[in-house]
Amino acid sequence: MTSKNTDLELLTMRRLQTCKARGGVAWSCDLLYDGSKIGTAHNGGNGGATRFHHIGRDGRTRIDSLEKAAADATGETSEALDLLLCCMTPKVNGKQAADLIARAL
Repeated sequence: MTSKNTDLELLTMRRLQTCKARGGVAWSCDLLYDGSKIGTAHNGGNGGATRFHHIGRDGRTRIDSLEKAAADATGETSEALDLLLCCMTPKVNGKQAADLIARAL
């Protein structure tokens, strides 16, 4: 099993799409782990939760593991992966986003 830092280093996104929404900015992206798509993430931009759609059982297990790694890295007790994704871009991986959050806190 990989370390939590390595898990976050291997988390990337692609195909980030955004659009204005009534309450903010809606967005959607593909989630990749070590270059392989494990699912998608969507947020309607209205203050609601980010929704994750995993690919297969392995995708679900990986997203759950990344949520725990994000919580450990950021100190957030809920929706830590959502927070991480808000700081990510296609060029900023999960570990880099966690480091940004840690410096801001």
